[in-house]
Amino acid sequence: MIFVYCGFVMIALAIIFQIIKPKRSIKIYGYYSYLANVNEDSYQYAQKMAKLYLILCGAGQLILGIMIHILKLDRLVYLWIFAEMLLILSYYAFVEQKLTVKLKKENKFPIGYQSLDERERKKIKLEKGLRK
Repeated sequence: MIFVYCGFVMIALAIIFQIIKPKRSIKIYGYYSYLANVNEDSYQYAQKMAKLYLILCGAGQLILGIMIHILKLDRLVYLWIFAEMLLILSYYAFVEQKLTVKLKKENKFPIGYQSLDERERKKIKLEKGLRK
């Protein structure tokens, strides 16, 4: 049932974001990230993508939750909590990936920005170089 509840919450958030649109970048309301705050256009694009992915992820979770309940697989609670966490994180990954593509295409991508993957690779290379 966790998928059903989280699916409803995500769809409700998307509807709220559609009705009361975030007009400026604040950390409390709307989609907020470093890439979303590069300029006003990227902020509005991030809000649009966030609404879309909230609806898509929420609907997917709702359908998945109903299927799990119908198939009586509710007993695998820990597996569903882990899967729910991955689905919620995928929402952020989708929006950030779309923002990255858009900003690189418009040549407005921040010069000093490094994704977490790039930081980890650089860190691992430095550590390997120090070991004998």
